[in-house]
Amino acid sequence: MRRHAMIFSAAAIGAALTGAVFAAGSGKVLTRKDNASVVRLAAGDKFTVDLPGNPTTGFMWSVVSVDTMSFRISEAEVIRSKPKRDIVGAPSLFRWHVEALRESSGTLKLAYARSWEKVPPAEVFSVTLVVGPKPPAKK
Repeated sequence: MRRHAMIFSAAAIGAALTGAVFAAGSGKVLTRKDNASVVRLAAGDKFTVDLPGNPTTGFMWSVVSVDTMSFRISEAEVIRSKPKRDIVGAPSLFRWHVEALRESSGTLKLAYARSWEKVPPAEVFSVTLVVGPKPPAKK
């Protein structure tokens, strides 16, 4: 019980600092507008992160940090747009499928950068994930 109080207290502090807290639930899609948010989940919830990018420029989104004991990224993919005409440099969507494995809290951080450049990333996406207990099964 004490651990639950500490996890949710951390979430409350994070919410006060960022001003953005929401319950995700299974099936939620996080986007650029959710950057710097606190996301509440239940153990077992699955969600998706969708971020726009353009890999033809050399920029790629990559996972910088995530607690792999608490969260599983089961699939990462790049979805190329289908423009009406052939366009070099057409935008794409970078997508990650994530599952909350257990009660915990942690940060999922992604960076948009060119791997060969030794400069800070062009963009960073970061969310605080707070995972509570799995709700009891309905009878």
